[in-house]
Amino acid sequence: MFPENGISLNDLLNAYDDGVLTKNPVSVRLPVHIVARLQALNGIHKHKTRSDLIVFCLKLMLEMMERQTFPETMPKASGDPERDSESEFAYILGRSYRRDANKYYRQLLKESGHQPPHKDLFTIKPESKDGK
Repeated sequence: MFPENGISLNDLLNAYDDGVLTKNPVSVRLPVHIVARLQALNGIHKHKTRSDLIVFCLKLMLEMMERQTFPETMPKASGDPERDSESEFAYILGRSYRRDANKYYRQLLKESGHQPPHKDLFTIKPESKDGK
């Protein structure tokens, strides 16, 4: 179980995924310790392919990284100028990351012969007039 949201690994592995693949395969070499873990997962979830498990792990890691690294709203000032500057920088990077991910998502769908999405990967809220 993932205690923060009460979802089991099996539920996550069987969750809906749009299944749209890129036109060209992506090839990477993985460290031995990661392949060992993937093979162990594949032993438990025999109905899933190694590709399914790699996609699942990457998706989960990206979602966790996005939540923990890139705030969706400008953090409130803490009174510590250095910390506030870092928080603002993370927010700006997050907006740029989400905007680029949406752009690449639409581009990759088009290249693979799919219609543009009705919905982007991320909803980007317009900045307020004070720039935050």
